[in-house]
Amino acid sequence: MPDTWGDIHGPEGPRAQGFSGQRGPRHDTPLVRRPTCAEHCSGSHARESDLYCAHCARTVYEVWTHEWAWTSGHYFYEFRPVGDAPAVPPGTPVPPCVECGRGLVRR
Repeated sequence: MPDTWGDIHGPEGPRAQGFSGQRGPRHDTPLVRRPTCAEHCSGSHARESDLYCAHCARTVYEVWTHEWAWTSGHYFYEFRPVGDAPAVPPGTPVPPCVECGRGLVRR
């Protein structure tokens, strides 16, 4: 069992594995419980899929992705109601189908 730093990394220490000793800039992502497009989106958003009720054979919500304004490549979701479906506040679970009460599937 290795006991010392030199036993683990060799005579050069962590630099032998490519660690320069310099860390990249720290990036803190704030906690946002209810994100909105107007406040938190970078402007890059698209329709990703639908939430569909197989029993009623209808689309209940459209699923939209929004890229975080401060973290490119990371997204939050918005569920846009279709027809008479109730609005879903950001950050809350999706309710069941308005007509039959069954769960929805993504397609």
